[in-house]
Amino acid sequence: MGNAIFQIVLMLLVAFIFGFIIAWLLFKNDKQESTAVIDNNSNIQIKKLNLDLNKSKSEVNLLTDELNICKAKTLKTQAELNNSKSESFSTPSVSQSPIISKDDLKIVEGIGPKIEELLNKAEIYTFKQLSNSNFDTLKQILVNAGSRYQMHDPSTWSKQSQLAADGKWDELKDYQDQLNAGKV
Repeated sequence: MGNAIFQIVLMLLVAFIFGFIIAWLLFKNDKQESTAVIDNNSNIQIKKLNLDLNKSKSEVNLLTDELNICKAKTLKTQAELNNSKSESFSTPSVSQSPIISKDDLKIVEGIGPKIEELLNKAEIYTFKQLSNSNFDTLKQILVNAGSRYQMHDPSTWSKQSQLAADGKWDELKDYQDQLNAGKV
């Protein structure tokens, strides 16, 4: 009788240990899956915040352009007033051409800091200018820069920059999610 009780207790103890091990393994896998989902959601939120930041930078650039135009008009008006007050005093004419502010072209997938410099040297500073540039022109800029840049594919840059120029940041993000290193 005592031997039978010992065997029953031993079987219950073994069953408890197996149950504990199985539960621990299942919980461990659920925890890893939860961490992966959290990491993915964090990456999506970071991308959204980066797009919002870049959108804000573009808006600041537009406002800076408008401010430069207003400053140029003010200087011109002041020069005209000075000319009308004193005919003997001549003030040089003030140019009305505003300083063009640059967009952050690195928002376009496939463009990094070095390629942005190349585009700026080719007088492409804004999303609008980039969207209006044809593929052959962009490819020639890369070819002229040397073998290090020839491998880049500017085929999606025009569409991406048009979306950015139009302020369609959500559509840009969706389009970029479909790309692989700037390529379709």
